[in-house]
Amino acid sequence: MTDAFNEDNTQSFLVISPGVMVSHYRIEKRLGAGGMGEVFLATDQKLERQIALKFLPPHITADSDLLARFRREAQSAAALNHPNIVTIFDFGEFQSRPYIAMEFITGQPLSDLTRQGRLPVEQAVSLCLQLCEGLDCAHQAGVIHRDIKGDNVFLTEDRRVKILDFGLAKRGQDEQLTQTGTAMGTVNYMSPEQAQGIEADLRSDLFSAGVLFFEMLTGSLPFKRANLPATLYAVVHEPPPTLADLVPDIPGNLQQIIDRALAKDPQARFQNMGELANALQSLGMGQSMSVSTLSTPIPTQPQVKGLAVLYLRNLGGPDDEFLSYGITEDLIVDLSRLKGMRVAPMRAILKYKDSDAELEAYAKDVRKELN
Repeated sequence: MTDAFNEDNTQSFLVISPGVMVSHYRIEKRLGAGGMGEVFLATDQKLERQIALKFLPPHITADSDLLARFRREAQSAAALNHPNIVTIFDFGEFQSRPYIAMEFITGQPLSDLTRQGRLPVEQAVSLCLQLCEGLDCAHQAGVIHRDIKGDNVFLTEDRRVKILDFGLAKRGQDEQLTQTGTAMGTVNYMSPEQAQGIEADLRSDLFSAGVLFFEMLTGSLPFKRANLPATLYAVVHEPPPTLADLVPDIPGNLQQIIDRALAKDPQARFQNMGELANALQSLGMGQSMSVSTLSTPIPTQPQVKGLAVLYLRNLGGPDDEFLSYGITEDLIVDLSRLKGMRVAPMRAILKYKDSDAELEAYAKDVRKELN
């Protein structure tokens, strides 16, 4: 396993060393650097915990557009609270350079795994479902990521997905930060809308998630070509390869999901991450299910049991709210592993978090989610 921000050979942007204080954060060591910043491990002296500090490189601070992008990353991610999204703690400046204080995570980027080849179907589905949960939370908050790819999806040491880098994210209809007419994102994963530089909504993230899911299942990218123009053309005009042509023993039912996720027309795709998650769950997939089981056609009237976990109410202080969320989610995940059991996802019960609705009304709503 490696730290979430791997060391590379990028030249250091900040003249900084262990022991330097940045506000109440004490620098411990440099973790790595990339095009959007340099990252250090630091200790939060107030809360006595390790965090990651991400700084904007000096040659970009003078660029108002890129500076707005960096601030947007902090504002977008800080507005989100979900176990599948990296937590943002703080935003400030040091030596005239903006920084973000964020959760320090250990593990590896998903791209490390996909570069080694395709993943087992059960693992790919499990990771995609977690990605759906995180992005669904962001979308419900009005945040579109716009750069979903393996490098921006990390796996913690307990194999939990963490979505990083909301640097291209756009909140709602913030026209000042929208670059209409400019292709944004990473070419191999971008949606046809992004490739054409036109307005993109949450279904753009869904397309990118579909590309990443395809890569997990096959070990290859569906639209990668010899050069940039050819790749952009393929993203906009060419269909993805058939899964069975790349992985002969892959469950056939997954092809329908891939085809819909990678539809060129946004109207033909799943319309939100919840629909994609439901499609995967409707296959009866669990983390321990075999490929032969997954190959079984979906019955028209599945004879399965279903249940919903009520959100556990926090009887402590506001700082304990994360325990209620975490325990509730863990119960949902564990119960969903039971053979023949369908469990309402977290997004279906969150709206009843502080509700006094009658159980019958709640059950009726959840029943629709499971059907």
